[in-house]
Amino acid sequence: MEQNIFIDEVGCDVYSKDASYIKTMPPEPIEGQNVTTVFLSMDILAILEISEVDSFISMQISIDLTWSDPRLTMADLNERDSLNSLTLQSRQDIWIPQVIFYNTEIKMESLNDEKAFALVHRNGSYRRQNDSFLHNSYLYEGSENPITLTRVYSAKFICEYNMAIYPFDSQKCSSIFMLKGNAGNFIKLVADQSAYLGPVDLPQYFVMETTITEITVPPNTQAVEIEITFGRRILSTMLSSYLPTFFICLLSFSTNYFKSFFFEAIVTVNLTSMLALTTLFISVSNSLPKTAYIKMIDIWLIFCLFIPFAEVMLQVCQHVSSVDIHYILYIQILAFLYFLPRLFWSTYAIPKPSTTMAPSNSLA
Repeated sequence: MEQNIFIDEVGCDVYSKDASYIKTMPPEPIEGQNVTTVFLSMDILAILEISEVDSFISMQISIDLTWSDPRLTMADLNERDSLNSLTLQSRQDIWIPQVIFYNTEIKMESLNDEKAFALVHRNGSYRRQNDSFLHNSYLYEGSENPITLTRVYSAKFICEYNMAIYPFDSQKCSSIFMLKGNAGNFIKLVADQSAYLGPVDLPQYFVMETTITEITVPPNTQAVEIEITFGRRILSTMLSSYLPTFFICLLSFSTNYFKSFFFEAIVTVNLTSMLALTTLFISVSNSLPKTAYIKMIDIWLIFCLFIPFAEVMLQVCQHVSSVDIHYILYIQILAFLYFLPRLFWSTYAIPKPSTTMAPSNSLA
């Protein structure tokens, strides 16, 4: 079949395609495959923002899409893949796969613009061009020499944070990609590899690992998921929340050793402690996402609020009935030992809803 030779304006890249080539149609599968395969790789270059309140993570990522097009014939490929680049004009004349960023708010799409970079990998053997052509070129089959399109994006992905055991938690956020339109009926998106190239230590987290898997998203659509796992740095939370509340509770508990004629001072100290704890409780709650379940830090703050309240009630009882102060101390200690473990246990005893997901293979 007669082929048209395409040469760009600077003569840097050459490929040929026959007259029946339609750039809006995906290529046919290569020999031995049932569907055309597009490999997806993602490198996380930087994490720009993590917002637990707004439930998103903003990242700078590099997406690689690799596929083979048997309808094309490459000419004079270099051993160094970086020299086999395709210009924007040449990329716009051939079929390019498009993926949708599934879990973004506006459903972003991959782009083939001037910021993208495409190259051809020289993997297969060559054949000489026949003598009827002016240039004696080495030709490479498109089925053996895949094309890779690379572009950098700044994307904001929706992420559901599980704050049940905050601040002793780890979080997982994912980026999900699927083929655009009905291309999934003819093309299979395959997970290739993922890597995190940014700094491991973040202001509130540290990056633990990244994984890439193939999943199924509604309505029964095949997709690729890249998941990144964070561990939380708890030192700042311990210093800003746990340590101050511990000191306030200790100060409130020490009023048990005041003389009985300092009853007004005992009440004043405990009520002031309760006011300070309430203010801190509200501040911490506003800095975290609103959840229907109770968080571990909520249990601690509620327990701390209970201490000055119990101190005032027990001191009132002692003041009215002249009960021995040591008896009050024993009641408080027994109450703390009884209720505190049960408050913590209630967090773990809450059944978590189970989700089913199609089997996937981890390639990380």
